[in-house]
Amino acid sequence: KRLLDQSFPDSIADALTDNETFTDQTNSIVIRQISHNNNNVTVQVDIGRSISRVFVTGGNITYDGDLKTAGSNVGLGSANNGLDGADKICQSRANAVNLGGVWKAWLSDIQTSASNRLASSGNISYQFMRLDGVIVANNWTDLTDDTLGNPINIDENGNTIQTSNVWTNTSSTGDMKTFNTQFNCNNWESSSNTNLGYAGYNTNTNYQW
Repeated sequence: KRLLDQSFPDSIADALTDNETFTDQTNSIVIRQISHNNNNVTVQVDIGRSISRVFVTGGNITYDGDLKTAGSNVGLGSANNGLDGADKICQSRANAVNLGGVWKAWLSDIQTSASNRLASSGNISYQFMRLDGVIVANNWTDLTDDTLGNPINIDENGNTIQTSNVWTNTSSTGDMKTFNTQFNCNNWESSSNTNLGYAGYNTNTNYQW
């Protein structure tokens, strides 16, 4: 957990009603007002809460299967491969709205699964939370048990994205869906119609997410 020495403005406490929660997602601070009596306010402050934030890319920008090329054109340098390109896309979208942090794509190729890419980041016990403060999963095990608590349908701007396909080549357990490059857009380096890609659905909470 990250330990922070940070106070919160009086205006936040003044604005809260009993049992209402304020969440500073960037610094992982959660404040819950327990009770108030005249000028006295009792709050519970959870600092350093272990959270991994999640979003689905939104807006009018969509991507074909060549994520290497797309990721090389977002101002973060040339992508080494399709996975790196996807990570650069996610990072650039987060940077554009000042989310802070390091962002990676839920994506697998034929060599590396999303589980190997993301579970090794030290977030096994983290809660996974959308940018609107809604919890998607309580920890990594909960994230990869075929069922999400809520869909990942909020984009980097906090907007709800309607039903959409999302490139993944990843099963709900975090493993790669296929070892056949024909079905992961040639390791996410091809936009050819002869190469297909496995996708999930951003509004689903079952194994198809």
